[in-house]
Amino acid sequence: MWKRNCPSCEKEIIYKRERNYNKAIKNNTLCLSCALIGKMSGEKNPMYGKKRPDVRKRLLENNPSKNAEIKKLLSEQKIGIRNPQYGKKGINSIRYGINHTEETIKIIREKGIKRFKNIKERERLSKKLSGRKLSDSYIIHAKEGWIKSVLGISIEEYENAQSDWQKYKKEVKLITNQQPLNLLENYNKRGNKNYHVDHIIPIAVGFKNGISAKIIGNIKNLRMLPYRENLMRKRNININKFNILLHEIEEQK
Repeated sequence: MWKRNCPSCEKEIIYKRERNYNKAIKNNTLCLSCALIGKMSGEKNPMYGKKRPDVRKRLLENNPSKNAEIKKLLSEQKIGIRNPQYGKKGINSIRYGINHTEETIKIIREKGIKRFKNIKERERLSKKLSGRKLSDSYIIHAKEGWIKSVLGISIEEYENAQSDWQKYKKEVKLITNQQPLNLLENYNKRGNKNYHVDHIIPIAVGFKNGISAKIIGNIKNLRMLPYRENLMRKRNININKFNILLHEIEEQK
């Protein structure tokens, strides 16, 4: 690396190649700032007489990446196995070991809360995600990652430490979340202190009577209840209604 000072302003100039350094000494070359003085003023400036918004508008109009068809093609090039990060997990992922800062987490949380307070936005997302189900591999991978990072144990150790009741309850909740909940009446009013998803045959009753988690979590066994009513209602049910509901779910299967 070679250094010399600008003959005009005495600013230090660094050269990576010796031949460029020798050439600059021979020609008494100025630094870039001094060399441009007088060359970019007035009509010599390409921005002379132009407004920045007009230039920006023209650039956007001539930008091929803003074309709807091109944007679609570019997007499709990154879908599935064409995505360079497809199937890369753990240490193979470019995000491995990188965590969001507290400030970024706060911004994401605030935006999420603001977004989901809008009922129209919730309805739009509900329709968009209707019928979609998480793959078993995704669920297992997400669960393993959480257990390892938060509890510091393997998923096998975690599963062995669970009681039968805990395993049953988690299985029911998993099946429940895979149902088309948006079809339930008052689903758009769902919220912590608004409406809750309720199991007509309670989870505890299902566990006590040895009923399959698939039946308890079935859409036929779900409804939306005001949160106070859901929290205060007794977990006893009419045996006749119980048998009728079981029969309907069995027929649906």
